Amino acid sequence: MLLNYFLKPYLRCLLFSLVLIFPTIPVAQDSNYEQIPEEFRKHPELGEIKKASHANEVLYELIHLRTENTRTFLNTNKTKSTVSSSVPLHYQDENGLWLSIDYSIQKSGEEYLFPSNKPFIEFNSANNILSFKPNESELRFGGDFKLFFTDVDNEIVNSFESPNESETIIVDNNQTKTKNIVPEIDYNQSFYNNLFKYSYILNSKTIFPDDFEALFVEDLIELPLGYELKLENRGTSENRILVINNFGEVAFIYELPIISDNAENDPKERQNYQPYIGEYEIVQLDETSYKIQIKLQSDWVNSEERVFPLVIDPIVTVVNNDVVNSCFLPNYNQANLEAIIPAGETVFSTDIFYDFVAVQGTNAWMLDQRSYVVSQGGQTPVISGQGNTAGTYQYEILNSQIANGESNGTVEFEFYFARDWGGSGCNNTWNFVNRREVVINYATISFGEGPVLINEYCISNKGNITGQHIGQSFVDNFNRTENWVELYNADPDNFYDLSGHFMSNDIDDPQMWEFQEGIIPPNSKVLVYASRRDISSGTVFHTNFNLRQLRSDDIVFSAPDGELLEHLEIEKTQVNHSRGRITDGAEEWGLFPLPTPGLPNEDAVIGYTSIPIIDLAAGHYTSAVVVSISSENEDEIIRYTLDGSTPTSTSPIYENPITIEETTVLRTRCFSNESGIIPGFIETNTYLINEEHTI
Repeated sequence: MLLNYFLKPYLRCLLFSLVLIFPTIPVAQDSNYEQIPEEFRKHPELGEIKKASHANEVLYELIHLRTENTRTFLNTNKTKSTVSSSVPLHYQDENGLWLSIDYSIQKSGEEYLFPSNKPFIEFNSANNILSFKPNESELRFGGDFKLFFTDVDNEIVNSFESPNESETIIVDNNQTKTKNIVPEIDYNQSFYNNLFKYSYILNSKTIFPDDFEALFVEDLIELPLGYELKLENRGTSENRILVINNFGEVAFIYELPIISDNAENDPKERQNYQPYIGEYEIVQLDETSYKIQIKLQSDWVNSEERVFPLVIDPIVTVVNNDVVNSCFLPNYNQANLEAIIPAGETVFSTDIFYDFVAVQGTNAWMLDQRSYVVSQGGQTPVISGQGNTAGTYQYEILNSQIANGESNGTVEFEFYFARDWGGSGCNNTWNFVNRREVVINYATISFGEGPVLINEYCISNKGNITGQHIGQSFVDNFNRTENWVELYNADPDNFYDLSGHFMSNDIDDPQMWEFQEGIIPPNSKVLVYASRRDISSGTVFHTNFNLRQLRSDDIVFSAPDGELLEHLEIEKTQVNHSRGRITDGAEEWGLFPLPTPGLPNEDAVIGYTSIPIIDLAAGHYTSAVVVSISSENEDEIIRYTLDGSTPTSTSPIYENPITIEETTVLRTRCFSNESGIIPGFIETNTYLINEEHTI
């Protein structure tokens, strides 16, 4: 069935943290949907949406609790997750059932519809008319495109008009491209909830006359009866077009028309660069019809510095909608989002998502973006986007503690958005936010006695792991790759109260850090990051110490009364490996080449091969040397390289002493044919042969 376009997995350039509260022991499956009223059990989407929070495994969606902007899930660990979005998630069918909105374009004959199953944007490629009806009013745009050039007396010297032989294609879930609406001009459209953006692409100057004063692009707009167009701030750099409804209110806004070319700007000089802004003109044809013109002066358009194609890029938005403008720093634009959580329930973590758009064709970058989020328990750090390009940066703040605490019936979130480049004031010309969404994890809590075990640890966390758990990055909710310890509550029925417990990296100081408060849901795990941040709230934990394997740290876990619950001496691992129980809660420990934070412990290996022993120390030698290599285990295979590269299973096998006659980097590693034993640490020696040097 349809997944909401805006709930797709996120890419991920991002701010990505993993934490779980991931249930690891199967619980009794409620296959009969006992918590769903009988009349909803024939819902066409019952049981189909299985993902809510990154932290919890969904049992099923409580589909009877759907609203236009929310959905709630029952998780296998007896918690619940409510998704609340600024963008509608559902629409009601003729039977009153809430069905998922698919935010993608659907082609039906000559019509392009967005969203595909509940469209409020319709584009007809036969006549190039776009119908935009986000509410009861309808704005019809296009169908009479014209490109013309004028001289110093404002007389037209050349012009091109549609229709022309053109073809429209879908280039993305929310984007179309129409080629050659007139010669050398393409027309791109991007659709969002309550906003659409269109761009005219001037591919070359071959159609330019020899001499002209200005270039105009012109198209038709038809308004509902009683509406009118108003040109705001005529002749200034803030000349927008306002669509006024029959109550005298601003219903739609045409934002500034930004004009850009394809020239590369030096990032170091970018703050000194100002984009070119076109001028709007409007011509009223009758009571409801107008022509909108965008004027470009020839001295900019026809300059030898221009690199084609040129992009003319206005944006049309609905006033009082869920699209959020960005403000030029130091100011931030605020937008609120409310989540309905039953009073008395305990919120223990929240996942936060939003799409911050750096507008194509304006020279805006995702790197320009600044944002943070505030709720009842605090605020996130200020976050910057990444990338020296335009595009949509999809922010993910996972396992945040900012909303933790007891709900009074609603949980409020305040989002703040800014940019550090592009014009001035607050607008959506350069950067805007299209979607804001929170996933709140909560439960009615009853505590048990555990047991709680140290289940896994990683003391060489560098993130960027791929493989069968691709997408599970080991970045915390501060976007840092901190080392971590996983605690596992083996009680299948009850939460565990961590308040008053202690952790330490030194057995001689077992009460180094105290859990001020915190919980672990039934059959679930939490990660404790050794980050020195000193945070304990809900399921979000950061110690006041770090963990390092080069100084032989301990991992110590103690009860509130000081009783030592577990003590581990850290064993060294290779980068991004972890050590843990071979299955959750097992006595036996193993090594995980692909760590499993928040996931079931599986695919452990026994350990590493031994470290090779090189008989000759690295250093400076005046003549050739002979080097021998040995291993602690006779059944291991020693492989080596002489060019500084990493020894692999295809590298030469060591059989006899190696004569080294010139400066060489020798690297060697042991391999094993025994199941469960993986290649161990690499030994490296550099031999400088007859090298002259001075200090």
